[in-house]
Amino acid sequence: MADHTDYLAQLNQALGKFGAETVNDITDKYAYHPDYVTARLGAGSYGEAFRMRSVSNDKEPLRVVKVIPKARVSKNALQIQHLAAELAVTKFFTHNNLNKRVGLYMNTANVYIVLEYVGGATPDAKTRLLHLFASVHPRRIADFEAFYAGLERDAAAGGFATVDEYLDRSGRMRTILAECGVKREVPTSTDLFGLIVAMKRVPDGLARIINKQALLGLQHLHENAVVHRDIKTENVVVGIERHCELVYGEPAAEGQPKPVTGVRVTEKVQAKLIDFGLVKYMRQDGAKFSNALSPGAYDPTRASSQSLAANATNLGFDSDDDDAKPAAAAAQQQQQPATTNAAGFPVMVTPCGTELYCSLEVIDGIIKSGVGRTKWISDSRHLPKMDVYGVGTMLFCCANGRPPFRPPR
Repeated sequence: MADHTDYLAQLNQALGKFGAETVNDITDKYAYHPDYVTARLGAGSYGEAFRMRSVSNDKEPLRVVKVIPKARVSKNALQIQHLAAELAVTKFFTHNNLNKRVGLYMNTANVYIVLEYVGGATPDAKTRLLHLFASVHPRRIADFEAFYAGLERDAAAGGFATVDEYLDRSGRMRTILAECGVKREVPTSTDLFGLIVAMKRVPDGLARIINKQALLGLQHLHENAVVHRDIKTENVVVGIERHCELVYGEPAAEGQPKPVTGVRVTEKVQAKLIDFGLVKYMRQDGAKFSNALSPGAYDPTRASSQSLAANATNLGFDSDDDDAKPAAAAAQQQQQPATTNAAGFPVMVTPCGTELYCSLEVIDGIIKSGVGRTKWISDSRHLPKMDVYGVGTMLFCCANGRPPFRPPR
């Protein structure tokens, strides 16, 4: 049985095949933006994500850097396969609605995956306030210019360089939010879950745009014989480039100022699927699938006509082994007949996904398998439909501010 040292060696081998560059620390390449605390975007079971900027190229856009301790992804072969799947999809799929990897680094302790940052330019104070008032407090629009002029005076009196700095550092923005009856601003860069939390319910027009883009990314995966298997609001990142300006009406009389009648809000929205650690690679006829992708010879045209082995990652694992066992054990397993259901289709035996977003086929498979949460059986023809069901669940969350079903207590 392989020990941690063996798995660590396999992990380093896999990273080498994906072209990982060795560094002393990621700060040799990227700096936290604007600082370590503010740059932290979140944490998961495997590591943390930070917003960072290149230290050598001022023109390079912001990036998201996932910092993954090697100790967390080298406990068994399955973890290495999940990481390999993430690296493959983010490298070889270049669709506008799939998050793309732009760099890969490692040292003795960590793996650093550099990804696109999805988000527009940070809006200025005037845009932030106009959007807030237009959304929840339209009566404040009429005297907005006088209100903003007062903020400028307060900022100057307090020694702040800009109104933005004054709002954030003095706590004034928290006061304004409380006066408007909301807890937070609508973010311009977040995941869909964070957007729903901030807005309570996502407006229909915005929800349609986000979910349409998620479906376009999903369609590209399915057309290339890949299923995501973990579609949920946390795995769709949303960037909103927002511009707001006052709208003026006609003056009541000649020589009088034009009255403010409203706010014109222009938004450019971009949504991308992320987190590809649970992807499955399958034949387009649904007959076989694998969670291994090739780091150097991915050819989706082979998926419908040739063996998966032609496209499988050569990491020492059997390409058709869902549990990603070492090659020796996989070779022994190959001599046994494939597990199929009553219809003759191969089945998966590894549970995955998030309960609140799992399709009914998955839940039905869990119940019928008779082995509870540890194993489930599903007809392979349902695989793409599982992803589409997840998008439908996201739409429900956008419209209602909650998932359609609640987990059992």
